[in-house]
Amino acid sequence: MKTYIANFDFENALSAPNYKPYSHSRENQAFEFLFLWLEGGSKSLFSKLTYEDEFLQYVKGISGELPQILDNATLMTGWWGDLDNEEVWNKERIINSKLTSFEARVELGLELLDSEIIESLVELPELKEGSFLLKRPYGFSGRGLIFDFSKVHDKDFPLILEPLHRRVRDFGVFTDGESFRISQNLIDKRGQYKGSFIKDTLPESEVLEKESLRVFNWYKDKFDVTFMQIDSYQYLDGGDLHFNFLCEVNHRNSMGQIANKLHEKFGDESSVFILIHKSKLKTFSNFGERLKELGTLSYNPVAKHGAISLSPVENDFQCFYITEESDRSLQMFLKDLWKVIGQNGSRLPSEFVIYF
Repeated sequence: MKTYIANFDFENALSAPNYKPYSHSRENQAFEFLFLWLEGGSKSLFSKLTYEDEFLQYVKGISGELPQILDNATLMTGWWGDLDNEEVWNKERIINSKLTSFEARVELGLELLDSEIIESLVELPELKEGSFLLKRPYGFSGRGLIFDFSKVHDKDFPLILEPLHRRVRDFGVFTDGESFRISQNLIDKRGQYKGSFIKDTLPESEVLEKESLRVFNWYKDKFDVTFMQIDSYQYLDGGDLHFNFLCEVNHRNSMGQIANKLHEKFGDESSVFILIHKSKLKTFSNFGERLKELGTLSYNPVAKHGAISLSPVENDFQCFYITEESDRSLQMFLKDLWKVIGQNGSRLPSEFVIYF
């Protein structure tokens, strides 16, 4: 039986000056419960957390089986991304770097106007505030983005300068060069990931697959990759819609891929995976209390619709998976769900208003 660690500190490990073996960090603990939903009994998870029995039985009742949880393991492999040894770490630092994706954009003719690599403070031009952003080579869920240039220091370089577009839709395309899984990712104004909308077929699928295949083949030729996620987005400029087909790439697992796998296991026509900090939600003393509050909104495995509460109630970040028979019913369900789980009187956050 292979033992995994949910190494969600993948980007932090890549940005470190030296290779370090896996550790059960706070960042890893935040989302390791997702492993329990997606991996079967033939795999085991290394964890130092203690999960409430009612939560584990809930996972088993819906997914059908539970991976084994081990609190002592010597041989582990990364579930979020492979950093099993120093040789792999050195290679992944290049593949996942946004400096490499900048190079790919240029060579593929996908470069953005007014985008460039900045090597020092003296090269940083005087720019209108709110019109540009800076990107660090590594970053997870918007953490590598810099909007306030006054906080940039010499040690931060090199950085990538990009125009701050009026984004309309964000996409993640997970591909092995032959098959494609596409998620419409829900991103807030700070570039932070908040969820993924999944539908069997999106209107943009054909053009996204075509351009993503070009990107994948570029990386395959240079680094012999067998899979990756290409992030892209659609934006408004002068009233017209445009694509940035290569925002960045991730040679690892991804939240969009998690959403797609949940959709394959539990989904109806349309579904959404959402991530919310617990400070915005009602407080529940235990998992059973939350399930009782969900009531009829809880997932029905026969009809394949409703809400699955994916995370233990004590987690800082709470995740839900919701699936419905149509886009419209999904959006209406989200509003009903928020009335149950959101803080009293609060409105559904704007990032969960899905643009179909």
